[in-house]
Amino acid sequence: MIAIVLSLPLTLAAQNGEALLPPMGWRSWNTFYADIDEGKIRAQVDALTKPRDAAGTTLLSLGYDTVGIDEGWEGCHPVHYPNGTPAVDNKRFPNMPDLVAYGHAHGVKMGFYLNGCGCNEKVEKRINYEGDVRATTKWGFDSVKIDSCGAQKNMTLYYELFNASGIPLVIENCHQGQNITDGGNPGQMGKDWCPYNLFRTSGDIVNLWDRVMSNLMTTVPFLSPDDKWGGGDVTRPVSRPGCWAYPDMLEVGRMPEHNAAESRSHMAAWAMISAPLTLGFDLSDDAKLNVAWPIIGNQEVLTISQTWIGGADYPSGRLLKSWQPYSVPTFAVRGGCGQSDCNDASPRCSEWAQAKQCVLNPSYMHTHCQKSCGTCAVGNFTGWRFTGSATSSGMLRSGDGARAVCLDLKGQLPAGHSGSNVVHALPCNASQPSQLWSFNGTSGAIHRSAMMSLEGDALAYAIGAGDVEVCLRAFSTWLWDRPVIDTQACSALAPRINEQWTLHANGTLQNGQFGCVEVTDRFGPPATIWAKPLAVAGQKMALLAINGADSPQEITLDFNELLDPAGPGGKTWKIRDVWHGTDLGTMAALTRQVPPHDCVLLVLVPE
Repeated sequence: MIAIVLSLPLTLAAQNGEALLPPMGWRSWNTFYADIDEGKIRAQVDALTKPRDAAGTTLLSLGYDTVGIDEGWEGCHPVHYPNGTPAVDNKRFPNMPDLVAYGHAHGVKMGFYLNGCGCNEKVEKRINYEGDVRATTKWGFDSVKIDSCGAQKNMTLYYELFNASGIPLVIENCHQGQNITDGGNPGQMGKDWCPYNLFRTSGDIVNLWDRVMSNLMTTVPFLSPDDKWGGGDVTRPVSRPGCWAYPDMLEVGRMPEHNAAESRSHMAAWAMISAPLTLGFDLSDDAKLNVAWPIIGNQEVLTISQTWIGGADYPSGRLLKSWQPYSVPTFAVRGGCGQSDCNDASPRCSEWAQAKQCVLNPSYMHTHCQKSCGTCAVGNFTGWRFTGSATSSGMLRSGDGARAVCLDLKGQLPAGHSGSNVVHALPCNASQPSQLWSFNGTSGAIHRSAMMSLEGDALAYAIGAGDVEVCLRAFSTWLWDRPVIDTQACSALAPRINEQWTLHANGTLQNGQFGCVEVTDRFGPPATIWAKPLAVAGQKMALLAINGADSPQEITLDFNELLDPAGPGGKTWKIRDVWHGTDLGTMAALTRQVPPHDCVLLVLVPE
């Protein structure tokens, strides 16, 4: 892998000399959550250093040089001893320094985790900051992730204490992009103030397409100078060496639908915005690693990631274009119950729209700021009907003729997953058990007796005595920018308020908590185009187009319009298709039919 850094004229953020290129490695949370121990961590070290081809290529040789411990190592009773030393769960981790030494003996850096959520410590104490720093450095760790759930939230103090130790570490601010003191919020950060080497711009990532794309968009304000995106007196720093904007770990290798397409887009996007590349699947599972290898091991993509050109325009990458593409029909919960309800849910919607939040945060804004974003005309709230009765199952149907669609469970994840997909509206088919529901036709719960399970790429539905009755619900959670619809086990008593549905005489379907449901084909993650310089003065560029929709999109890339709008017309570019590993010749534009959730990743050299 080639790493390129040319001229660093601006002030580096954390002045510890660390993370001059986006860090690469692996961390435990996405695979194991809190269920970790020394054996599992050692297995990841072994996997990182295991040759994967005849040339002896390893993940370590590609640049994935760190194995990180996340939540699950702590002893919570107490969280800290009186002298500030953090308590370790000695059954899971009997000898932390030996574990670190094991990684070092294999040439692997080791990452630690502090201020965790599992113990949820309540009282902030300076001695605990000091004890955390003392333990981290004494045990030999090379990097540290600092979460936002415990009592110690002051990143500046942590940074000063780590610097005073004389042992430089890569410091990660994992404060979820929230408005916490020293939390990485753009309103708190100055051009030359960044007391950490990478900072989270989002909440936790989940291996769902909508969530991955939502996290990606949170980095956009940090890729641009303040005068490009507004913000008044707030100075937003460029994501840069020593201070990288981070939309959380990679879910490559864990994406459940359109696996290869989603993983390609995910990996390419993180590379294009110079985000740290932190793997999150079990590297010791050879089958999973073999599937992911062509993506995480693509050296051209890694070169894009590890290139940072000081002095170039937007050296950490840039969003060039974003639009809401047509997609498959989807159920969407809105605050109103029809076109006459076109309004803004917040008095700040106009202000947010002027700050380009309709582009940066489309899911939330298109739901809550329809008037300011001009999205009122999207969707169809009326025309709902139930084809069954109070004693027989039927289909929940919207529309007529060729445009008729029905509520269908296909596309949802199996029960028990940590996240949820939106429910799609698919063409009505009475022979599909996934479209048959029980409802009294007027109000109450919409439910079915069906246990969903994944069999290969298809969902199988079993109906029998051992099944769990599931109810349709609308819900809102910090994982999502809007209310979404899925199913959960029905309440044993009366339906919960978010499981209560009313089918009005005018054909609107209303949820008891969040409002009416529309069928729309303009909903979900946006389509986006990104660029990143790979050489000075635009002599070499990377260009990425992502189809965010659930249906194929024809995307045209006019290279001069996108990359050199002020330059002379008629310029042509030598084009290389990165994922296909082919040279496409010389051209001024390219049109591709891009599959759902897939991407086009190009490297261009002007002629």
